[in-house]
Amino acid sequence: MAAKIKKKHFGYLYRALLFMGAVAYILYLFPREGKFRYEYQKGRTWQHSTLYAPFDFPVMKSQRELTAEKDTLLKNHHPYYKVSLKETEDIEKQIDKRFDLEWQQYDLQENKEQSYLDVVNKLVDDTYSQGVISYSDFNQLQIDGQEAVVVIGEDFAKTISIFDLQTSKMAYEKIMNAVAKIDSLPRFSEFVTSLDLNQYLASNLDFDKELTTKSREELLDKVSLSSGLVRAGDPIVDRGQRIDDQVFKVLESFRTAYESRLGSSEKRDIIILGQGIIITVLLTTFYTFLFFYRIDIFNNNRDITFIVFNILIFITITALLRRFTSLSLYLIPFAILPVVLRTFFDSRTAIFANVITILLASFFAGNSFEFILLEITVGMAAAFSLKELYNRGQLFRASIIVFLSYCLIYLGLALVQEGSFSQLVLEYKHFLYFVLNGLLMLFAYPLIYIYEKVFGYLSDVTLMELSDTNHPLLRRLSEKAPGTFQHSIMVSNLAQEAAIRIEANPLLARVGALYHDIGKSVQSVYFTENQTGHISPHSSLEPEESAKIVIDHVKEGVKLANKYGLPKMITDFILTHHGLGKTKFFMIQEAKAHPDKEIDEHKYMYPGPNPFTKETAILMMADSVEAASRSLEEYTDESINNLVEKIVQNQLDEGFFKFAPITFLEIEKVKETFKEKLKNIYHTRIAYPKEALESKKDKQNKTNSTDEK
Repeated sequence: MAAKIKKKHFGYLYRALLFMGAVAYILYLFPREGKFRYEYQKGRTWQHSTLYAPFDFPVMKSQRELTAEKDTLLKNHHPYYKVSLKETEDIEKQIDKRFDLEWQQYDLQENKEQSYLDVVNKLVDDTYSQGVISYSDFNQLQIDGQEAVVVIGEDFAKTISIFDLQTSKMAYEKIMNAVAKIDSLPRFSEFVTSLDLNQYLASNLDFDKELTTKSREELLDKVSLSSGLVRAGDPIVDRGQRIDDQVFKVLESFRTAYESRLGSSEKRDIIILGQGIIITVLLTTFYTFLFFYRIDIFNNNRDITFIVFNILIFITITALLRRFTSLSLYLIPFAILPVVLRTFFDSRTAIFANVITILLASFFAGNSFEFILLEITVGMAAAFSLKELYNRGQLFRASIIVFLSYCLIYLGLALVQEGSFSQLVLEYKHFLYFVLNGLLMLFAYPLIYIYEKVFGYLSDVTLMELSDTNHPLLRRLSEKAPGTFQHSIMVSNLAQEAAIRIEANPLLARVGALYHDIGKSVQSVYFTENQTGHISPHSSLEPEESAKIVIDHVKEGVKLANKYGLPKMITDFILTHHGLGKTKFFMIQEAKAHPDKEIDEHKYMYPGPNPFTKETAILMMADSVEAASRSLEEYTDESINNLVEKIVQNQLDEGFFKFAPITFLEIEKVKETFKEKLKNIYHTRIAYPKEALESKKDKQNKTNSTDEK
């Protein structure tokens, strides 16, 4: 008892810490600037009362205006190049050295040597005075569309047209053209050609990145960020006025200034306090809903952790998208949240969690009203479109419904605000966002699979796969224990119908029933439904040994379930279908055989535990009723009614359903369902007098089928 109380207190503490952690985390993600109280969109009308400026604020230029103005200024900005004097001197020295070598090989007038040298040096100097640039730099200037460069020397700075610049190849061609025109010196052209000047000519202009960047930044700093000033008391926008580009620019400037003032250090703490109150109230509302209407989820730490975790995931994605990108929030597939939660829980829980998430995420949206209206409506449509997720096709259908819901709600909202279709053409990108959002919905399928593995949940998709009789375990059961397999099929039909009647999970009940007796495939001949003769193999065994074999089918079933990777929720059906019941038939045999011996009841008791869900409780009843119905001497309304009443009442008296969340009214509905189904099954097998007499003769050779299970 003390351990139970301690566990309960730990649960309360854990949920409290989870609550506080979620509040703190969401508060950390929330934007720190204040929230502008008005909502508007370019191209639509101003829905609020006339807005007057409460303080002076500058009208900021749009990004397009700033970009255009900067581009205009940068067209007149030229890159800077420095003249490399050392490079020029080195080139001249190399040419002089080559001149001396070549002069000795030519038979020219010795007194003319200096004249030849002076002309060559002048041609080279004239070329380098204009500047020689590398081919790669020259090519880049053309690509960038530059018209000129600024050349910086030791004592000068001049702007040179790009057309006056030359590469080393162009410089060589220019020198040789000039040489060809000189005829005052004999064999001058031949001599200069022998100098092979092209191998010495190199660029003497080096790009000055630092100076170019500094000059560019100084030029851009001159660009004014504002294009005017709105004085306090001036009207910003009138009610019903269309928000054109200019009005939108003024409103954006006012919003920026307003939120900047709210985000100042002296008001930041107040803003954080307000955000904390809102987050706390919203999460408290969600906790309250779970406490009053979904207490089973509230008391389950795994379930409430899973739901809060998913809420935090979507808030995190929203915060990251808003903080680090300029993409629309409509790209976030919020509808995945209700789809995932609906897969593992119910529609009301899924929709309520989605509403809380959207309300929290709206603080990151520019137009909160539009965002909330769209996302909540689409979330409800997604949740209702997937009442039961059995295959991928249903998810594809849900994604189409999500897309259509987005489009219809957005269309209706636009028509209400604009009164025409013309503006919708300009906002086509929103419909592209809706298409992408619908496609992202398909990621819910792998996400559900991941959640199943991480959190141990069981979706309808997995249940449908497990219900296939071609599953290896069910094939094994049908081959090794055909009677048990048929029994399991019958029990699954009964359990499914009963689950539908009391609004439990019919698919879970059906699958649990199919696998509950898989342990009988290990020693199938020891169970009545698999015996073909009139002599039971138990007749040669001691009661205690027989009881062990029968009880072990539960343990063997769990081993097989683990070996084949069955989910824990299905294994629970194997463990609980007999609960902590006893093999009374063998206990009685033991008592008759050894009347003076004290019987150890634990040797005749199943390992349990007792059923703890509606579905496992239904299976226990269905299993016993179906097995006992096979031993009825005659099938009449009265015999079937008495059988069902007796078996279920015995289970109630034993306290098997004490910890199962099933009411007496629901048990009555389950019994009525069993009676109806059994009557339908056996309506063609009414025992005639002759058959009744024969059945009495065979009765002695029959074992109690219920106990042998």
